[in-house]
Amino acid sequence: MPNISDERIDEIDEGAELTDEELEALRNGIAENDESGWDLHSGFYFKVRFGALYGLFVGHERGQGGCDFELERVFANKQLALQQVSEKPMVAIEIR
Repeated sequence: MPNISDERIDEIDEGAELTDEELEALRNGIAENDESGWDLHSGFYFKVRFGALYGLFVGHERGQGGCDFELERVFANKQLALQQVSEKPMVAIEIR
């Protein structure tokens, strides 16, 4: 976490824009304190009359109950789905 002076905190309280370093520290702090709050994504190809499409699902961990997933969006291929997911903040991608 960056060292933030009292003066800088006052500036932020008054509406100053956060720097890139401050935004990254904020994102990391949120992620470190909310391990189970991350969105999980999963997807697969499915056949349609004219070929195949890639369905991307988003879900949340439910402890021992596993995960719940809902359809987020359908893509023409897996690469387009990965591109969309990679543009989200705080992303970790594991491809199998």
